[in-house]
Amino acid sequence: MLANTLVANSAANTAQDSLPLHAFPEPLPENLQQAQDLANAQSAGASQAIPQALPQSIPQAMPQAMPQAGQMPNSVPDVMAAFKHSIEPTQISQFPAVGWWILGILGLVLVVVAIYFAVQAYKKATAVRQAKQAITKASSIAEINTLLKQACLSYFPRQHIAPLNGDVWLNFLLNQVKQQHRNELKPKLKLMIDQLYTPIAKDVSAAQLNQFKQAANFWLSQALPASNKQLQQLEPAPKLAQEPAHV
Repeated sequence: MLANTLVANSAANTAQDSLPLHAFPEPLPENLQQAQDLANAQSAGASQAIPQALPQSIPQAMPQAMPQAGQMPNSVPDVMAAFKHSIEPTQISQFPAVGWWILGILGLVLVVVAIYFAVQAYKKATAVRQAKQAITKASSIAEINTLLKQACLSYFPRQHIAPLNGDVWLNFLLNQVKQQHRNELKPKLKLMIDQLYTPIAKDVSAAQLNQFKQAANFWLSQALPASNKQLQQLEPAPKLAQEPAHV
């Protein structure tokens, strides 16, 4: 029994002697100052080991990784190569194209033509405006009838207008307006023309006179200025009765 114990102790001592030194833990420092000194010593040893390793590896890799100043690396493509053979755009003229000049001239011509016809229409309707103003101030049936005939003489041949009276004059007035307005104007114009040749023509009331004025102005607005179609549709001028020749 004793012999076995001795043999075991001897084997343990032999195994402990064969372990490396770093396998045994370092003894703990006795106080805080010793621990601080130990940490500083270890830091200093590590900082001295790094500079010794860097000079061996960095100088060998630097010349291969970084190109010389003023030179492009071989692996980077030339991004400006696509623009070396580019064609400059043609210079754009500051003046409009010919088509725009033509459109501008045509527009100006249309404006001038429109103004010309507007002025001509205004001049042509001068007799109508003057007749309306005079009818508004008229004081009798005879004056209204005379103003209507004067307005017609400004647009129709005199030989057609001068001899008209009575029903012939009424039919002429109605034929110059559209059918839809004839039914409205006929009663008023017929009454005015019929009373024109009666003794009561001077005794017309103010209300009835105003109705005749409105009918006359409405007829002027619808019938005049006369169009070419109205002139072509004129009936032959009535022939005046001729006195028999003396033998």
